[in-house]
Amino acid sequence: MFCPRCGTPAHADLRFCTACGAPLIPSAPAGPAGPPSQTPEAPAAAVERKSALTTRVAIGVTLLVVLIAAAAAAYLLYRGSSAGGGDLRVVNVAFRQSEDGPPRADAPYASGDTVYVKYEVLGFAKDKEDKIDLLLRVVARDPDNLGLYPPWEKELVQEVPRGRPVNGWFHLGLQPYAPGGAYKVEIQVHDKVKNTDAATTPMFHVEPSGVAPAAGLEMRDFALSLSQDGPPAEVPVLEGGGTVYLRWKIFGVQAREDRVNLEIALKVLGPGGNTVVDEPKYVVVDQSFYYRPRTFFLPMSGHITLPGEFPKGTYTALFTATDEVATAQIPYTATFELR
Repeated sequence: MFCPRCGTPAHADLRFCTACGAPLIPSAPAGPAGPPSQTPEAPAAAVERKSALTTRVAIGVTLLVVLIAAAAAAYLLYRGSSAGGGDLRVVNVAFRQSEDGPPRADAPYASGDTVYVKYEVLGFAKDKEDKIDLLLRVVARDPDNLGLYPPWEKELVQEVPRGRPVNGWFHLGLQPYAPGGAYKVEIQVHDKVKNTDAATTPMFHVEPSGVAPAAGLEMRDFALSLSQDGPPAEVPVLEGGGTVYLRWKIFGVQAREDRVNLEIALKVLGPGGNTVVDEPKYVVVDQSFYYRPRTFFLPMSGHITLPGEFPKGTYTALFTATDEVATAQIPYTATFELR
């Protein structure tokens, strides 16, 4: 061996160098090189870090599953909920002065008026596409429980923002022959998503029209005038020719499967009794009328034009109304003058 300080050869049994006195360190035994030394804590630390990573991953997966479950629960809850929640229902029904107008005062309507109604639907469900599927149906009935119009029906499939109701509205015209009394409107809703139904029946009143029901085929309120929609004249006088305008109503018309078949013939006789106008089908009514209450009538209008070269004097208009369904016929006579 050699001294590590001065390099002087020394015997292996010596502990100090005989030349300089430095301590002598024995040499390591010869042999193959071993693996590098490792700190015992290092694997434990690595295992601990791996364990912590595994734990974090496990926690992350667990939280993800919980979040997905919560989202699914929220989605299912959202599907089954709507504005107001709870059962399907029709609320906030209001009669309005017009489609977008203010609320109408609680007063009777008159025949010929238009009734505007708004309402809201709550408690509906949504399908997997986040859409509602509602069947809406509206039926208006008069005091005798007759339908004013065929039932109005509509299927509503669309997205509705969460927390918002479905807003509905409709309007219906009251016929001039609508009788007075209490009317009702049946608003029906069917939720196809959760298979539930809701309905409400608001009511309104119509003041009496003064129209009396007819016992049979009748002509009423016959009026002749010298201008269209002008004031009636008992015996109109045409100066040098012109046109006489006619207005009247026919009551008591019958129908077959809602269809009316009525014909009105017109014949005009001159001052000498000769026929100057002959119209066997002056008016023909062949159509369906859904609503025919006891006060039902057909408003009629027409005109007769005579040239100035016709003989002067009194002319007679002969009307004959024929109800083909009831096999009934009635005449009516009116006069006017040509000067």
